[in-house]
Amino acid sequence: MTGLGPDDLVIALMSGGASALMPLPAPGLTLADKQDINRALLASGATISEMNAVRKHFSGIKGGRLAAAAAPARVVTLAISDVPGDDPAVIGSGPTVPDPTTFADVRAIISRYGISPSPAVAARLARDDDETPKPGSLPQSEIRMIATPAMALEATAEAARAHGLAPLILGDALEGESREMGTVMAGIARSVRSHGFPCPPLPCCCPAARPPSQLEKARPAAAAATPNFCWVSPWRWRGCPGCGRSPATPTALTAPMMPPARS
Repeated sequence: MTGLGPDDLVIALMSGGASALMPLPAPGLTLADKQDINRALLASGATISEMNAVRKHFSGIKGGRLAAAAAPARVVTLAISDVPGDDPAVIGSGPTVPDPTTFADVRAIISRYGISPSPAVAARLARDDDETPKPGSLPQSEIRMIATPAMALEATAEAARAHGLAPLILGDALEGESREMGTVMAGIARSVRSHGFPCPPLPCCCPAARPPSQLEKARPAAAAATPNFCWVSPWRWRGCPGCGRSPATPTALTAPMMPPARS
C-alpha cells in the first residue's frame, strides 16, 4: 500500500467481520497478544465501542491506519454496515476512518475491567507517540454506505406490501442475544394477535434488525443466532396461532408474521 501518489485511487470494500479477517499486530505485539486481550475484553462485558478503541490501538491497520498508509492516494471505502447507527468507524474497526479515541481511553478501558496486560501489551499501552489518525487528518479518504440494516428493512417492507402484508418496521438498532430477541419478538406477535397493536391491521409483519452480540462472538455455541432465534422456548409462541418468525441472517431481519384474524 505504500508508494502511492495523488493520482492513485484505492477502493476499500468493508463489511462486518473485516476486523477479524485483517489482523495486523502493531509493532511490538504478536497475534497471540491481540487474541489474549480480545478474549479478556469479551469475557469482561466491554461494549463494542470500547473493544473497537482497544483493537485500533493494538493494530497496524485499523483506526484509519490503512488510509494513512495509502496517502496521498485517494481512498474510497464502500461499506456494508452491520452496526446500529452505521458508524463507519465501527465497521471492521475503521481501517480507512479517522479515530477519535486515544491511548488514554484504552488504558482507562483496560483498567475499568480489571484486565492484567502482558508485558508486551503494557508496553504498547504507553505508546502515546504512535496514535491513530485523528478526525481531520485523512482528507483524501471518503466513505460511501452501499448497504445498511435500514436499507434492508425498507426492502423487506416493500416486499411485504407486495404480498399483502402491512409492515411495521421496529428499527435497526435492536441489540441483545438472539434468544432474548426471539422472546421479545414472540411477545410482540402475541400482542398483535390478541390486541391488534403495535402492528397495523392484519395480516402484517414486523421486521427489525440487530447485530450479533459480543457474547455470540465470544462463544461459538451462542453464535448460531438464527437457530437460537427460531427455537426460543416454544411455549413463548403459544397462544399465537398462525404466527411465524423468519430471520434472514445473523445480523438479522427478524420478522414475526401474522395472518388475517379468523372469525
